[in-house]
Amino acid sequence: DAVSAHIGDDGTSAPAISCPGRTFPVDVRWRPVKPANVGRAGRRPKRPRSTGTFSKELQAAVIATVDEALSEPGDVLIFLPGMGEIKRVVAELDRRYDHLVLPLYGALSAEEQDAALRADPQRRRIICATDVAETSLTVDGIGSVIDAGLARRPRYDPATGLSKLVTVSHSQASADQRSGRAGRLGPGVAFRLWSKLEQASRAKHEKAEIFNIDLASVTLEALAWGVASPTKLRFLDSPPEAAVEEAHEILVMLGAIDSDGRITEAGRAMLALPMHPRHAAMVHGVGDGPLAWPAVLLAALLSERDVLSGRPSERPVDLWTRVQLIVDRGFNSPAPIDAAAISTVRRRADELARRVKVERSDIAPADLGRCLALAYPDRLAQRRASRSSSGTSGRYRLRNGMGAHIDGTELLAHEPWLVIAEMAGDKKDPAVRLAAGIDGIDIEFGFGEDIQERRFFGWDDDQDDLTSRVERQLGALELASYGEKVSPSDETTHALVERIAETKLGVLKWSKASRLLQARMAFAGHAVDDDALIERAAEIFAPFLHGATGRRDLEKLDVASILASRCSWEQRQELQSAYPAELVLGDRRPVPIDYSTNPPTVSMRAQSAYGFSEHPRVGNTPLRVELLSPADRPIQVTTDLIGFWAGSWSEVRKDMAGRYPKHDWPEQPGAASID
Repeated sequence: DAVSAHIGDDGTSAPAISCPGRTFPVDVRWRPVKPANVGRAGRRPKRPRSTGTFSKELQAAVIATVDEALSEPGDVLIFLPGMGEIKRVVAELDRRYDHLVLPLYGALSAEEQDAALRADPQRRRIICATDVAETSLTVDGIGSVIDAGLARRPRYDPATGLSKLVTVSHSQASADQRSGRAGRLGPGVAFRLWSKLEQASRAKHEKAEIFNIDLASVTLEALAWGVASPTKLRFLDSPPEAAVEEAHEILVMLGAIDSDGRITEAGRAMLALPMHPRHAAMVHGVGDGPLAWPAVLLAALLSERDVLSGRPSERPVDLWTRVQLIVDRGFNSPAPIDAAAISTVRRRADELARRVKVERSDIAPADLGRCLALAYPDRLAQRRASRSSSGTSGRYRLRNGMGAHIDGTELLAHEPWLVIAEMAGDKKDPAVRLAAGIDGIDIEFGFGEDIQERRFFGWDDDQDDLTSRVERQLGALELASYGEKVSPSDETTHALVERIAETKLGVLKWSKASRLLQARMAFAGHAVDDDALIERAAEIFAPFLHGATGRRDLEKLDVASILASRCSWEQRQELQSAYPAELVLGDRRPVPIDYSTNPPTVSMRAQSAYGFSEHPRVGNTPLRVELLSPADRPIQVTTDLIGFWAGSWSEVRKDMAGRYPKHDWPEQPGAASID
């Protein structure tokens, strides 16, 4: 109906001809998965998710339903989401039944798939399959279908250029297609492991593939037709804007279109090659030089099914292993191989070689990275510094700053530079699936125009000093880095002043005398407290930093002299007379004044204060006098020494005379001479 309406004229749908095939009736039986009993009193059991994940409860339900299916005539076909689930269920069924239990999924060899498709006259078959058995292959002899209700679907993220397989609930149409497999030869039964209510909430049809693929090829073709964007074409389902924008970025990067979005001559040459623009850029870019045959072979290898079998996460990452399988018929592969895929790639490579007039030649491991860099310039990757004891972390940073990882046991995990052809998984930390090593020199030569030199000048926390460093960068990749000698300059002075402010004066070497002077000046009304010094750091410290180049010069600064320079000659004289650093006693012995308190404090033994007829002051402020015993313990704190002599001194005197009878404790200390 959607196609009929789409191609109709003037709002009228085009005529549709219906030609139904003959099918036998299928009895659909609903077997929703029951909640797991967690066994805690008063607590509601958790309901297993029957959609989006293959839970233990769902697996148990599949196994349990086989008994019921075997009570019906014919073989049993079980639909499961992926290879991992199939292997687990096959192992359990093999243990329980004497029937022929067979797996069926795309990664199996042609011979293994044929074994699953071939009817056995002696034994009943239980076939555990992915949706490859839904439409791609016909399995004869099926009488019952068990549908777990799940499927693996690719999801393309234009923001990262990554595709990943996710487990989802399939559509109503897919459920009907699977059930129909039981009605090919006669009446059958379909067991659905979800409820009728859930069936009604599922999408009627699968989401169109145009929403889940890389649109670089169709975008390039549209531009060649003179259409600015695929979104301008009258598709049944309009392609996503984000995916089209990402396709434009890829094509610009490959040189297929210019910055204005117009197709280039190189782009037209790529379009003439029957392959993805990335691979076409590689084959076109190497020309007829020594890399021509390696580029053609890689294009064929990357365009077809992987020549290694098994789960993608368990296959070696290195493309060199696969190339050796293609070019060396005697190569002993470290992983299971797919012989049919190897033959297909060889045939495909020969066809491409004839098309672009390329002769076979020797291939070296280094050739792979050089070629792949033309197809995946955005997937150049640099190994991150390792924190593991083995020295190999297997973590890489891509040119766009995104991270990726390889299992540390892979040989490629030791390579400082990679070109990644395929990644999968979460965009935060995808796993590398296919890659080749590349030499840093090849990156320098191949991407010289894109490499930028950036100078980093500032404080290095690791070295704890001012540094100047030049980095050669390709996006987020650091190709080279070297230090420069820091020379005296206005820029250097500015950076050192910033460091003084950033550390809140902590980088300076403060002596006791400099802190005392700062406190005296601050009490006298000069703006020299820490906040003021930080706020006016450039004005105060820059004049003393001529010729300075780093931390040692900051540590050599005489802070006391810098503070004193903030005062005029007259202000210095006033500071010395009105706000002295010390209080001189009657015996000419100086006692330091602590200006960090308010009011400033002076500490002395009581005997040292005898003879003071007036309370000591700084400026117009009475000092805070702390009188001490002969054991230097506080006996009184006052800002009115004369009042103290006339008041509570008599009681203090009696106590002190009892404790320290050898010392003088006069009744009138203000009139007593200092001993």
